[in-house]
Amino acid sequence: VGNKLYTFDSNGRPPHYLCEQPALNYDGGYDSGDQEVMFTMRGQIMEWAWKTGPSPLPGSGASYVKSYAVHPDGRAIFVSHSIFYGNPILPFTFSLDTEHGGWTRRGDWTLPFQGRAYYDGHLDAWVGIREAEGDGTECENQGSPYLCPCDVPDLPDVNGDQPPEPLPAPEWKMCKEELTFFKGALSRAFVHTGRGRFCLLEVTRAREIEAMDDCDEDLLRVTTFCAKHGKNGELLVAPCRHGRSYFLPPCFADPLIAFWM
Repeated sequence: VGNKLYTFDSNGRPPHYLCEQPALNYDGGYDSGDQEVMFTMRGQIMEWAWKTGPSPLPGSGASYVKSYAVHPDGRAIFVSHSIFYGNPILPFTFSLDTEHGGWTRRGDWTLPFQGRAYYDGHLDAWVGIREAEGDGTECENQGSPYLCPCDVPDLPDVNGDQPPEPLPAPEWKMCKEELTFFKGALSRAFVHTGRGRFCLLEVTRAREIEAMDDCDEDLLRVTTFCAKHGKNGELLVAPCRHGRSYFLPPCFADPLIAFWM
C-alpha cells in the first residue's frame, strides 16, 4: 500500500512496514542534469528499510487475524479479527489509514474470507476464499473452499464526506460451485492475476490420486480461472485453461505461499 509492504501479527506489537529511503545524502541543490543522473542511479541510491507503524492492532494479544484486504482507495487496509472473550468469540473489523496513521473501528463484523482477499476492479468487489461452515446456512460440505465476492465499504470521499460509523457489514455471497480440484487438499493458496482472473494452487498426496497409490510424493495443482457476473448478479467461475500438476520436492513444507508477478 502506498509503495510500502506491511506486516501484522497478533502479539500486541505495532505493524511494521518496509519502505524505500535514500541510502546516500546530498548537500546543496542540483540542476536538471543532476536530477536525471539521480533518477538513473535510483536503484543504487535507495534502500529498503523496516519501520514501525503508528500503533498496535486493537485487541492484539487476545485475538487472531481472520481476514484482511486492501481498500481500492490505495491507502487503507481492512483487518478482521476475533477476540477471545469467552464464548462466543467476538468479531471486530478495523481499518488502518496508512497515509495519516491510526486505526478506526468499522464494526462488530468480519470480512467473509479466510486469509487475504483481493480487490478486482473488473468485478468491483473484494474476492477471496470462504470455507463452508456446514451449519445448514451455507452448504453441507463443511470446510470446502468457495469463491466469495464481497462489496467494498465506502470511505471518506474527496470532499471529506464521512460514511456512517460504524460501517454496516458489507454484502457478500458465495459461489455455488466448490472451488477445488483436489478434494481434501493439504494446503491451498489463492492469488489475483488481474481483470477477473485468479490462480488457485493446491497440494495433495500423490497416493490420493487414482493410479498413483504407491507414490509418496506430493502433487501441486495449478489452475487459472476467470470470474464474471451472471445475469442475476451471481459470480460465475470458468477455468482459463487446463490445470497442470507437478511433483513437489521432498523439502516442501506448509503453508503454501504464492505470489503473482
